[in-house]
Amino acid sequence: MVRYVDGRDRTRNGNFATISGDSTTVSSKDPTRVRGADNNLLLGGDAEPLPSISPLETRIGTRLRNDAQNERWNLELAARIVDRQNRVASSLLENSTAGFTVFDLRGTWKPLRKRDLTLVAGVENFTDKQYREHLDFRSLNGVSVFQPGTSFYMGADMSY
Repeated sequence: MVRYVDGRDRTRNGNFATISGDSTTVSSKDPTRVRGADNNLLLGGDAEPLPSISPLETRIGTRLRNDAQNERWNLELAARIVDRQNRVASSLLENSTAGFTVFDLRGTWKPLRKRDLTLVAGVENFTDKQYREHLDFRSLNGVSVFQPGTSFYMGADMSY
């Protein structure tokens, strides 16, 4: 699986001026002035990336199982690879983000006597990588939130 989105704001050279943001406010449209009329207006070209666009991401893995016809158990090892995001809306004070890779392990098992029961267990980010998603919270004063470390889960599914 691969996911990628690209979006550009191509209205920056319109018939209005954009006032640059600072550490407390984001940029804003000023329809009373034309682009380039003042020094505190937005600098840069006539286009920039749209805000809140997730970076290139891929997920690859392998699965081991006992039998394709009558599967009783399987074990999956997967890597989630996320590229750095440097295509940001800097006029809206969006920051770039570093890339990361996390590894997950998941297994399922169906007991012999209870074929309608499936037990599931797994561990996400088993290498305990510290990382931040591109859309995670970051305040203007520098406070940020990282993703949790290693996470374990288990569950059951019964068909009747």
